[in-house]
Amino acid sequence: MTTNAIDRVKLQVTSDSRWSIPLPNANNPTHVAFIDDTGFEKISVSRYGAIVFAGDGLLISLWKTWFKQPLPMVTPPPPTEREVAPGVWTDVNICLITTAGRVLYDWGHCVTHGDSARFSGSGKFFARDCFAKNGCSMRAIDTAGVSDPFTGGTTRYVELHSGISNLTKDEATLQDAERMLNEGGSLMELATGIVTPLKDARDSMADALHALQNGPTLSAPTGHPSRKWSDDEKMALQAALQEMFAAPPAEQK
Repeated sequence: MTTNAIDRVKLQVTSDSRWSIPLPNANNPTHVAFIDDTGFEKISVSRYGAIVFAGDGLLISLWKTWFKQPLPMVTPPPPTEREVAPGVWTDVNICLITTAGRVLYDWGHCVTHGDSARFSGSGKFFARDCFAKNGCSMRAIDTAGVSDPFTGGTTRYVELHSGISNLTKDEATLQDAERMLNEGGSLMELATGIVTPLKDARDSMADALHALQNGPTLSAPTGHPSRKWSDDEKMALQAALQEMFAAPPAEQK
């Protein structure tokens, strides 16, 4: 799962770097396979601002590729959900922020600290409570990782006003991240918190790992059931994207 934070005062966006696969499935997980620090980031940045993602890894990958085009609106944006089995959907959560820290669109479950900060993902309450005491979004993500087993790895950040960040310069792909999971991932038993290297667990935890044989996609689950976006939600996102790309970055106040 994941934890994301947006500090609108310091104009800083932060996220953890853990990608995971709930096993045997997202509705009834007993274990979670995960990998940290893959270089496949949950924050995508352009000269117009940033998008912070959670949800399905494949959809996130499509959105990141689209967002980084020189002229994204020349082509239609990617889908916001996909059907992974008959009647079963997975989705993407999106928060669209300008370089001035203005949130143009926010779809997903989040909590706030007044008007100054926004938090989403499975560790959002831990992050918000930490931020309320310390006013630091980096520390908030780190703290969420201590209490929330689905948040972890290096905390990534970008300063919207300066472009300074610790995001991976040569970003990995979703396929790279999935290969890293197979080669060096871990398996956590949720009831106990015990973590085992994935390669060591393949025999002893064969039942838990059986679902991996079907090739599920890495994700940054939010802790909430996936659903299809409504037509109104899609239209509102489209309008927000048009607003972001129509205005020069300096005018996005």
